[in-house]
Amino acid sequence: MIEFNNASKRYEDQQVLTDISFEIKEGEFFVLVGLSGSGKTTLLKMINQLVTPDTGDILIDGQPITQWNLRDLRLQIGYVMQQGALYPNLTVKENISLIPKMKGWTAEDIDQALENLMPKIGLDPEQYLSKYPDQLSGGEKQRVGILRAIITQPKIILMDEPFSALDPLIRRDLQELTKELHSELGISFVFVTHNMREAIMLADRIAIVQEGQLVQIDTPDNILKAPATDFVYRLFESEDLI
Repeated sequence: MIEFNNASKRYEDQQVLTDISFEIKEGEFFVLVGLSGSGKTTLLKMINQLVTPDTGDILIDGQPITQWNLRDLRLQIGYVMQQGALYPNLTVKENISLIPKMKGWTAEDIDQALENLMPKIGLDPEQYLSKYPDQLSGGEKQRVGILRAIITQPKIILMDEPFSALDPLIRRDLQELTKELHSELGISFVFVTHNMREAIMLADRIAIVQEGQLVQIDTPDNILKAPATDFVYRLFESEDLI
């Protein structure tokens, strides 16, 4: 469904990614891991053209993303960043309603979706829809950010270290919520993290990025049983996973 063909990226005098090729299957929970600065967020941002590769192609459903209408492409991709990245001057309902309105949903359609989905993310509609982001905790903001990304059931959800700023217990709750939503909706998730335990818990497959190159892509079990390089071994061994 998502294909990277020899994608490379350079920022001034720094080579960030070199000849990256891999595929993400439809409906897969695909996790990108690596140290800070390894290039994993750059890979994520290439999918919705926030970053353009210098060389190589990225395809969705067999079509190069450069041939997609940019607005149409981004309307088919949900994006969750740290702390939800909510608009501070909009209520929770207004934040969540942005993409549905851009897709032409009626007010009734939006209200019905909110009624169905708010309980799934653990928030009471009557209590939360009229609140503003500064009235929410970090975990609540991220729940709203997740709902905003999934409400129109796009083809793909991108998540860029969405739980890294949260307390461990809240982080665990949101990991479980994300896994449940993925199982229920069947949307392709592409998730960036530097937390190996999080990657193991969430992923169908994990891609390990080291200094702009892919060093291993496999299931969590296979990576733990047979790390491809000493770097991969040390990455997971550092959290007592191997």
